[in-house]
Amino acid sequence: MDNIQRFDTAIANLSPAIASLFSALSSEEKAQFREIRLRTEKPVIVVTSNGVSFIMPSGRLTCVYSDLAVRAVEKDIQDTFHRLCGYS
Repeated sequence: MDNIQRFDTAIANLSPAIASLFSALSSEEKAQFREIRLRTEKPVIVVTSNGVSFIMPSGRLTCVYSDLAVRAVEKDIQDTFHRLCGYS
C-alpha cells in the first residue's frame, strides 16, 4: 500500500467535517503525510516529511501557526473515535 492509499484510509476514519478539508490536497501533499493530530479545541496538526503544518479552512496546509487554523471540536473527536471503533 502506498502513502496515498494510507492517507485515504486514514481520512476515511476522520469526522466528515475534518476529512472534507483534506480532499483539496494534491497527491504530492498526501504522499508526504505521516500523522494527523486531533485535540479538542486545538488546531488540527499535520506531520509530514517536511515538518509540522496546520490545515486552514480552505483546505490548504501552512507551516505558520494562525488563529484561523482549523480546530477540532468535541464532536469531531467523538465522531472520529466512533468511526475508528466501528461504532461499537
